[in-house]
Amino acid sequence: MTAAFAQALEKPPSPAAAAAAPLCDFEVFDTIEAARGPWLELAAQAAMTPYQCPDFLGAWQDSVGAGLGVTPMIVLARDEFGRPSALFPFCRARSGPWRVGMFLGGRNANYNLALIRRDARIDPAALAGFLRRAGRSQSCRVDAFALKNQPLAWYGARNPLARPSDLASSSVGYRTQLRGGYDKWLGERHSGESRKKLRKKAGALAAMGALRHCVAMDAAQAAEIIGALRAHKLSQLRALGADGALRELPRAEFLALAAAKCDGADGARLEFHALKCGERIVATFAGLAFRGGLYGLFISYDQDKALARCSPGVLLVNAIVASLFDRGYSCLDLGAGGARYKEDACEVVEPLFDRAIAVSVSGRLWAVAFGAQQRLKRRVKRSPRAMAVAARLAALLRR
Repeated sequence: MTAAFAQALEKPPSPAAAAAAPLCDFEVFDTIEAARGPWLELAAQAAMTPYQCPDFLGAWQDSVGAGLGVTPMIVLARDEFGRPSALFPFCRARSGPWRVGMFLGGRNANYNLALIRRDARIDPAALAGFLRRAGRSQSCRVDAFALKNQPLAWYGARNPLARPSDLASSSVGYRTQLRGGYDKWLGERHSGESRKKLRKKAGALAAMGALRHCVAMDAAQAAEIIGALRAHKLSQLRALGADGALRELPRAEFLALAAAKCDGADGARLEFHALKCGERIVATFAGLAFRGGLYGLFISYDQDKALARCSPGVLLVNAIVASLFDRGYSCLDLGAGGARYKEDACEVVEPLFDRAIAVSVSGRLWAVAFGAQQRLKRRVKRSPRAMAVAARLAALLRR
């Protein structure tokens, strides 16, 4: 356990939290639409990330999830008065011979968090017991739950699934709070010399074509940015010798469907940003606008060496921050996963944890294997040397 992770766990629950009736009954929905009513009711009262909005997850399930063969398994908990108290946006998937419950959204959700009513103060052990009871029911029937990339807390609301014995995730989240205006923000993150280099890079790009930040305003503009994003990512994979890792390529169907569904009706709106050099898109960003913040999904930049050396991705992030200040937004969240541009732009590090909850006897074996895998993944990611060895091994296996 890292020091930051342990310190975050020691923080007391929000003083606004009050004791609430325990979780008693549960209901399991096999479609997102069937759960929409209580889902939106809880969303209005719960700490929530945009990655658990029903429209976003509906787009994911209808494209990526369906392709992976997962099925929704949304668990709604009610208290002794029948009121919705918690909602777990799960799906059921196969992991070898085991049936595993996990959060909908897969790799496309930076953070996973149950929707729990803010006035509910639930003991982690009781919550795990509740999930085991639900998991053994005929409507769930899973061997274990794999709960990955969970924040310890979300904007002051403690995650009741967090325990000191949980595994710190291999990644952390990165966020910057937008206060004091763009010039102050930029000055706090880049030295005078660094700002001079960025101006020089922007000038070099502008010499190749007029430089401008664009936000998609209709389906045609969104499709143009999606096409550029996929082309950038494909070039990057091929440069790494990772043609076999095409599952990492963002699916056009998912992005187009999410753009159509995530229109702000449930609180989240999908935005596509681009940095254009003339008519050429040299960097892209897709993110969910939600409750005064913009939360990243994908970022890409043109792999052409003449363009890439001008840091178009960094220039686009800075342009987005400037636009968010103009729009009165409070934060930009660049999501989970380490990268230099995130460390440079963000002062808030979001600790994440992973947890496995065994349901069946055989599920205990799966949970042990899950824990070992996550520990190894974290150790590899924290060691540049191990990362280099892992990358070479992965390339050899793909060939």
